[in-house]
Amino acid sequence: MALEKDRIVILDEQGVEKAFYKLLQFTSTETNQRYLVYTDDKKDEEGQLNLYSSIIVEKDGKIEFIPVQEEKDQDIVNQAIIQMKLELMNEE
Repeated sequence: MALEKDRIVILDEQGVEKAFYKLLQFTSTETNQRYLVYTDDKKDEEGQLNLYSSIIVEKDGKIEFIPVQEEKDQDIVNQAIIQMKLELMNEE
């Protein structure tokens, strides 16, 4: 995976730039919303890759990432991640 190609920079609440890497971007036919799944390429205490998900909103010529919080949105993201994993397994 070419992570540098899919590198994104997000400003946190204090205006500090943080680098992340896009893993998956899609639009749900169910909600008509654009979703982004990304990572900081770090692992948690259990050795699992940190994953984050946001809804992409374009507003006044700017792109804003709204963290996924609603259960319905999280279910949609989880299904997309599972589908991506299955596709990757089938490629091997």
